[in-house]
This record gives sequence, structure tokens and C-alpha cells, in this order.
Amino acid sequence: MHCRPAPGIGLRLWIMAGAVLAFGGAIALAKEKAVKLGLALPAGKVLHYKVEMQQESDFRGMTMALNQTSAVEMSRADSTKDGKARIALKFSKIEISMMRGDEIVPYEPELNLEGQTLLAVLSARGEIVDAEPRGILSGWGEEAKRSLMQVAQNLCVYSPGKPVEPGATWTLDLLQPAPAPGKGEPALKGTVEYTLEEIGKQDGVPAATILGKRQAQIRAETPRGSMSGESTGNLEMRVAVDGGWVLESKLSGQVTGTIRSTTGEERKLGQVLKIECKLQP
Repeated sequence: MHCRPAPGIGLRLWIMAGAVLAFGGAIALAKEKAVKLGLALPAGKVLHYKVEMQQESDFRGMTMALNQTSAVEMSRADSTKDGKARIALKFSKIEISMMRGDEIVPYEPELNLEGQTLLAVLSARGEIVDAEPRGILSGWGEEAKRSLMQVAQNLCVYSPGKPVEPGATWTLDLLQPAPAPGKGEPALKGTVEYTLEEIGKQDGVPAATILGKRQAQIRAETPRGSMSGESTGNLEMRVAVDGGWVLESKLSGQVTGTIRSTTGEERKLGQVLKIECKLQP
């Protein structure tokens, strides 16, 4: 029997929960100065990342653990017709395994990204505001779009929009409207509070260490019921001062809440997520 995320809600929560990635401490420069953070990827340059994800959830008293690794190539793509920047993310070498307790179980993802390329649209400050596959991708839809926009955001720093010095803070507002406009509360509403911790060096490269703290309220509706809860997380990101791309990042987050079935049954939800992203030579 092939396993999928818990009744339509499991992995979907991490679509909304996962928003950005993170980091490690850099060696502080003797003289720190204001830096302008933001992705400026030259045409023709390709960045190679290794992305690892570990997700654990408790489902009816059984621990479900999903492990995934992938290689992602990032490059600059043509701008949109209205002049917005775009990046291309090509996925390969995807390996996925699922554990149910101590047992390895078969798992088939709803979206097969092997060899596929995502075109992600960035705002002037680096927020991912839209995405689409390059060519035809079976299973593509609004849910897949939201999921991959989050993946893309994990590889792009959201900048303060101006030069900042260590200690500076800025905020990314998170908002995903209700599925039916004007009906119900937002599916996701919260913030990510960023702090420029220090400016240092990593392997001789000037690097900014950015810390983030995420807090958001989540609501989801499926044909089998509804979910409400809270998403929290601690983020850390090391970003190249020259070029603005992620050198290394880490995310540790969790979702807690309650799932209510259409029959009135309620159960507590607890999920933990860890993501590590590292630029490869």
C-alpha cells in the first residue's frame, strides 16, 4: 500500500508552514558596515544546491517520518512581460523515503519533480510572488503552485530593501486568503521577523548571517474535514554579500493544532520540520 500525506492535510501544512531557510554563524569582520542584501544573479551563472528535508508527524498514535533529498540548480531566467525578475529552479537526484514507526513504507509523491524546472517570479525585495513550470507538469495546480513557491522562497533571501547594519530588523508579512474570496478567515496569516545578526566571512567570501522568527495562524479545509493551528519556526540564513545568494541555510519549525473530521471527530496535530540547504562547489 502506498502512503500519502495524512488525509490531504499532512504535507499541505508544510506548504504553508515552511516559508524560508537558514544558516550558521559567520566569522565577524573586524569592521562591520551597512550592506544591501538582495539576489543579483548574473546571466549565465548557475548555483548548485543540496536540499535535505526531514518531516515528522504523529498520526493516530503512530509517528510518520518523511525524508527527502534533492539537487536544485538555480539560474537567472527571462523577466516577465511587466519587468519582474524570474529565476529557474531545476530539480534532480530526488530521493524520498517514508517511515511508519520503525517500518519503511512505499511512498509516491503527488508531484514528480525529477528533471522538472520551476520558473519563480520575485518582487523587488525577493519575495516569491508567482510560479509556473517550464512546460507541462502532471499534477500541477494551485496547491502544487503554493508548495513550490515556498521551496523557491527558501532559496531566496527577503531583503530589507535598503542598506542595513548588524542589528537591523525587518518584517515579511505572510497572507494566504481563504479559498473562496470574502468567505472565512485567511488560510495563512502571520509574519517572519528578520534580524541581520552579523557580517562576516565564509570560506573567504563576505557573508551576512540573518536570523528569522516565524509565527503564523493556519487554517485548511478538505473534503474530509478542517484544520486550525499555529506555525512557528526559527530561521537562520547565511547570504553572500556580493550577489545576494544563499550560501547555507537551516529551518527548524513546527505546526500544532486540531483536525476536525466531517463526522465531528477531533484529534491533535503535531508536526516537526527541519530543512537544510547548502550551496555546492
